[in-house]
Amino acid sequence: MSHINGVTPFISHSSFMKNSSLRLVLEILMGLCLITTSVMAYVLYTSNQILGAQINGLSIELVEVHELLDKRLVERPNEEVKVVEVVDTSKEQLEALKSAFSNGVIYQDLEKSYKTQKYLSADQQVGLATVRLLTKGSSDQGALDAIQKALETAEFNLKIKEISASGKESKPKK
Repeated sequence: MSHINGVTPFISHSSFMKNSSLRLVLEILMGLCLITTSVMAYVLYTSNQILGAQINGLSIELVEVHELLDKRLVERPNEEVKVVEVVDTSKEQLEALKSAFSNGVIYQDLEKSYKTQKYLSADQQVGLATVRLLTKGSSDQGALDAIQKALETAEFNLKIKEISASGKESKPKK
């Protein structure tokens, strides 16, 4: 150990150099932490400002929607009258359809026109069965069976088409 001006140093020169470099590294780290914290605080501040502006805009829209809803509630009796008129018209149309199907003339005419054909397509079978169901009601088991048969035929025809299409694709080209 060397003496400077007759005083024995408390810390040697080599340990002082190590401590000063350690201190420098710690000061740099603290500065980086301070900068990072400042940046994060600024980001949070600006995001809070943006969110606040969005909340204010949504609050204004909410007030407008409430005013519009109140206005609609005042006008609602007029709308109810229009809805009742539409329902009455739809009810009249439904009654007319029911009466047209209830006498069975439509079903008989359709059945006569299809009897002249040797083969009915699946769509024709479904249509005929549906008209029979509308004419005779859901209590007619024959109508339900006819619809089931027509749907099975349609499904069978679809499977045949799929099989024939896959067979054509799998044939090697000459």
